[in-house]
Amino acid sequence: MFASCRVIENERLGEGLVRLLIDAPEFAAQAKPGQFAMLRSWQEMEPYLPRPISLNQIDPEKGRIGFVIRVKGAGTERLARCRPGDYIQVHGPLGNGFPVLEHAGCVALVGRGVGAAPLRPLAEAYAARGCEIRAYLSARSEALLPDWDFYGSLGAKAVFSSDPTKKVTQELAADCLRMNFDAVYSCGSMRLAKDIRLLQKQYGFAAYLSLEARMACGVGACKGCVCRTVSEDGVSSYIRVCSEGPVLPLERIVE
Repeated sequence: MFASCRVIENERLGEGLVRLLIDAPEFAAQAKPGQFAMLRSWQEMEPYLPRPISLNQIDPEKGRIGFVIRVKGAGTERLARCRPGDYIQVHGPLGNGFPVLEHAGCVALVGRGVGAAPLRPLAEAYAARGCEIRAYLSARSEALLPDWDFYGSLGAKAVFSSDPTKKVTQELAADCLRMNFDAVYSCGSMRLAKDIRLLQKQYGFAAYLSLEARMACGVGACKGCVCRTVSEDGVSSYIRVCSEGPVLPLERIVE
């Protein structure tokens, strides 16, 4: 869907983070955890391209969608300046999201910093099914994890670390000794993904990673977000993160 959507709320989260909540009933009705949208709030030719932002909130009942934006350049800076009542151009929902396993009894969510933003709708989807949720989150500071308190409100157990010498996958590994995870989900960090892949080989759970990439079109036409993957039989191939991803089975990404 292409639409001009009204900004409902701009929440300043600190350390260059902003959460935009927009009114988009059609979008919210179609969206799935792990998908993203291409956003543009400016009319000028510079910057030329919209910005890909993952979905942080999906509320089909109220017809609203939320995005966490980290200000890193001209495009995200303009998006962060949007006020309630402003309109932004939205193209989405795009990409393949996280598969929600129907009979899962226990899942783990692993993320670092603002890269963990797409995990919130996934946690909500599993909480609605009565699934046990464990969240393993890390960042330089708690301010870089805008949904830290939210997981507790869902009844999930959340582990947070800001220690640069320690990875939260160590906590996941310890829990794997006494728990049976049906699936583990992660976003962005290849360092964490490699650790999860080792645990997957040992314990046999399903695992999925949401890839991050620079995007120009968001629909696979420009082929600017190509990523190398590996099939089950070891054959290399290339996929477009925006259209074949951003979520893929972890075994296709980490060798």
